[in-house]
Amino acid sequence: MLGEGDDDLNIRVIATYQSSDGLMELKVAMTGFMTEVMGRMVSSIPSLTSGATSVLETLSFCSADQGNAFLVPTPYYPGFDRDMRWWTGMKLILVHRCSCDDFTFSIKALDQALSMKKARSKGPWSTHFKIF
Repeated sequence: MLGEGDDDLNIRVIATYQSSDGLMELKVAMTGFMTEVMGRMVSSIPSLTSGATSVLETLSFCSADQGNAFLVPTPYYPGFDRDMRWWTGMKLILVHRCSCDDFTFSIKALDQALSMKKARSKGPWSTHFKIF
């Protein structure tokens, strides 16, 4: 039943989900494409994931250490809390935007969100963090 053959009992035929580390066929195809584009042999199989959760989690682990923070514009995908915070220990600093300014994103809004977070973090329980 857990075989990899072409029979009807192949787990990939029975299951409605794919492997969370990506399909081997896609990895091989991506490696071939990268080799063609780069003009040289790519020596490793690229790291591919299946779904937004595994992508966000992997990026969080690779980009930040525990206690670091990401600036995230609002409204935002609530799965970020689960995907980016729970396992990594990082923080999200929300950059509030509204419809009155067409939900635009500006340096001023980023600075304001960071300043507000730093002001609220003053005190004996404050932590130092890097912003990404």
